[in-house]
Amino acid sequence: MGRKPPFSPPGFGISLRRPGGENMRAFDYVITLFAFVYALAIAHLLTTVAELVRERGRVRFSWLNAAWMCIGLFSILAWWIGMWDMRALPSWSVPMIAFLFVMATLIYLQVRLTCANIPAEGEIDLREFHRRNGREYIAVYALVTALTVVVNVVFGEMTSVREMIAQNIVVAPMFAIAVVAAISFRPWVQALSAAAQIVLWLAYFATLQGALS
Repeated sequence: MGRKPPFSPPGFGISLRRPGGENMRAFDYVITLFAFVYALAIAHLLTTVAELVRERGRVRFSWLNAAWMCIGLFSILAWWIGMWDMRALPSWSVPMIAFLFVMATLIYLQVRLTCANIPAEGEIDLREFHRRNGREYIAVYALVTALTVVVNVVFGEMTSVREMIAQNIVVAPMFAIAVVAAISFRPWVQALSAAAQIVLWLAYFATLQGALS
């Protein structure tokens, strides 16, 4: 009789082995699940952009909504790239996987709420869309950034990747600014908040997100 493949009981972690006996890292297996969620978020955002371009004659453009769509894209890219720093973890418990899946779902929700539905006819008023729905997607973004601060500290210690903890220099102000933007909808507050978020994201990718290796 052949040897049975190793089994890891639910809740105690995941350890996988390929059919040929070669070890398959838990990271390789788990990241596939998260990648689907991130890919769906990007696909929805890009589809919305394409439809807005196609229906541009009916669009009342909003710089604020466009800025928050960019912020949503930055969030997806940062998390997707940042997952690479977790590849050294030897095992992944079910609670850990569940929490990170919730994070991916929140980012998808943030992007989905930021993207307006495109009606078959009539004006597409993105300014009114932001006025009515802005608080919702900014609040979800604030929650994402707050949890990201915690994730950076916890997983930074677990993986010994000090860069993750250093990223909170930018992520913590993102959270604070998002809270202000979700509370106050004065035009100048909204404009400054969106601009500050874009600047912080550019600084994040330029100085705090290292190259993959």
